[in-house]
Parts: sequence; structure tokens; C-alpha cells
Amino acid sequence: MADKLCLRFAKAHWVEISDGRHFVEAPVSTRGIPHNLTPGIHACLDEYTEALETLRKHSGRTEAATVDSLLALSFSPWSQALAPVIEATADLSMRLCVRDPGLLSVQSGKAYLPDSTDEEEALVREPLFRRPCQASISDNPFATSYEHVDSFFNMANSLVLLARCAVMEATDVPGRPATVVLCERIGVWVDGGSGTVLENAVLCADALLVLSMMYPQTHGINEDIVLPCWAAAVPAVQVKVKQQKVDGEPQTGELLGGLGMKDELVEQGRNWWRAFVREGTGVWTEGPLGELLVLLDAHDGSHNVTRERCAAVRDLLERSVQAAWLVASPDGVSPPPEGHPASEASEPRRVRRPMIDPVFVGDEKRGVRQRGCLVGLKPHQLRQVCALAMGAHLPDALCQVRRNEGTQLLCSWI
Repeated sequence: MADKLCLRFAKAHWVEISDGRHFVEAPVSTRGIPHNLTPGIHACLDEYTEALETLRKHSGRTEAATVDSLLALSFSPWSQALAPVIEATADLSMRLCVRDPGLLSVQSGKAYLPDSTDEEEALVREPLFRRPCQASISDNPFATSYEHVDSFFNMANSLVLLARCAVMEATDVPGRPATVVLCERIGVWVDGGSGTVLENAVLCADALLVLSMMYPQTHGINEDIVLPCWAAAVPAVQVKVKQQKVDGEPQTGELLGGLGMKDELVEQGRNWWRAFVREGTGVWTEGPLGELLVLLDAHDGSHNVTRERCAAVRDLLERSVQAAWLVASPDGVSPPPEGHPASEASEPRRVRRPMIDPVFVGDEKRGVRQRGCLVGLKPHQLRQVCALAMGAHLPDALCQVRRNEGTQLLCSWI
């Protein structure tokens, strides 16, 4: 049945081009149930209506005067929803908390959330990450790092998937973690010279684009998020592969230094990558991010998550976020340059919540600068970059996005 469903989904999702060899993605509006179509009225939904009636029959509810629907909800082993902090006089959920007075906001300081995650099973929690808070009328519940850390964690999982692809494409890989292999492949692609055996050029460029979104180069509003080198490298690799296909050559791509990019961009990328593989202070090699990726790869998406596993992933996630200090540090020992959110911390473990949280509104008189979170980016901007990466083979493409959050309401990207 799964095979049959996949074929039907693919037929709705992709449209064959006239040459009979290529496909294009169908517009969203042409997939699934279009807006304003009603089961029982529009004939195209007859099968959906039949499925609903079959469900009612099997559940013994044929006479029930209710409205039924078939829904699908994705569920991650790391999902969480913590009750937000709220001031009791502004708590609209108080009337719903009737079974356990101990959960009232006057007792707990948090709004009542009947399906909230147990504190021990949450990955993103205090003291490093503040949950949404409305303790006074001057608080801004949107000034939280949750969305950015959500993107950060999702991109970490994406790196694991890229690493598995790299292992599948590799010609000779001993029994080592896939993420370690990917790290080595990236190092070869970035620093390799003449005579270097090239593998996984496209995956390496994509992985570095993901890393650049996990650890942004800038944090100011309306500033470019992705390091310029990687914003240009992904399209350059795609164009090279496309040209190799036209010329009938093996579609292997090219080393970073052979893509025809400006020398300053190539050097910028190499200097930035060294922060991830520095001996003793590398973020990936023997660092917290590398450990997190290995653990996520070994866990393999299982929903069998113990509290011990939660604690291990939480610890590595927090340390990986604090490792933004190492990415910005010129040598892994000196603090990041002035202007960086973590520049006042003397070492990574000194990076605390005020340095991580975004600043929703700046104050020129007090010298408070409006900025984004220390790591990650808003989910909608992550989707923008991914869409640009999908079209990186097109002329004049650039996988770049400007930070659009806080008081900047207009969306802008390159």
C-alpha cells in the first residue's frame, strides 16, 4: 500500500515535462484538497468522503452527530511545549485549571498548559534558553530564542542526513561515524590543492551553507546572515556540475579554489572553516557540535528516548550553541571581536542567556542594539535559503538572506 500511495503522491507533486525525461514541482495550489472544496459536494473529493464514512463505520459512530476529518500530524522524538511564564492577573488560562490547583499561575508562575512537556524531557529550557514570557505589560513574548534554536537543531539533523549521503557516495569509507567522514570530506574540498581526489563537492558546499546558517556571520537586523563565501559557493558548484553534464564529463564538481570565485572569498571560507577543525578548540572536530552530530546519527530518529538520552542531547545542544563563541573567536582562545553578542564572555561556557536571546527593540540612548539570536535564524528565512539552494543552478543565483525580524516587518532577500 505504501508503494501505491507514494506513486499517487508523486503524480500529484511532480509534473512531467514534454521531453519525457524531466519533471517540475507542481504549484502548491494544485496538490491535495484545494481551498473551498467541500466533501460531499465536489465530486473530486468522493474518495475522501468514502474514507470518512468507512472510518465512522469501523469506529461504530455512524449515528453520531459530529463532524469528522482525517488528519496527519508529524511527531518528533524531540518535540516539546513548555508552559509559558505569565503574570497571574493576565492569565486567561486560569479558568481551565480546575483539577490541580498547584498548576495555577499564582502557584507556578506559568500559564496552564494541559499537554505541556515534562521539564526533564525538554531539550530547550532554562537557564540557557528562556521560554516565552509575559510577566509584565512591558515584556515582549516574541523576544525569545526558541525559533532560532529550533532551526539550529533542525539543521544539525540535516547535517546528519548530508553525512549519510556522503558515506553512500564515498568510494572507500572504513567503519567510522558518517558525520566524521563528512567533516573530513569538507576539509579536503575547502583546502585541497592540485592532485586532490575530489568527492562529494555538492554535499560539502551544502553542508557549509547549513553551518553558516547555524552560526551566522552577523546578527544585526537587515544584515546578510550567510557568510558570503558559502552564499556564492553553492551556486558555483551547481553551475560547474551542470557544465560538466553538458560537456559529457563526470559530474564531480570542483574544489573550492577551482570554482572561479574571488580569492578573498575563498580565503574567507577557509579561515571560517578552521574554527570547526582547530586542534583542541574545534567546534566539529573533537568539539560539542561533532559529538552532537554523532549522537543524533546513532539515535537514528528513534522515539525510544530515555531521560538519560534527553539529558545527553540537551547538554550537547547547549554546548554547541555556546560554541558560537569559538566560531567567532580569531584563534579559539581570544574572545570574539567587539560587537559580537558573546564578545564579553571569556570562554564558551560563560556564554549565557542574555548573549543568546535576540534583542527585539534597540535603544540608541542606552547603546542597546537591535539584533537576532546568537545562533540560527527564523524558520521562514531558513525556508528561503533552502529554496534558493534548490535553484542554485539558475543564472545569477545567490544563497543569501537578510535578517528579517523584530521591528523590520518587510521581507527582503537576495
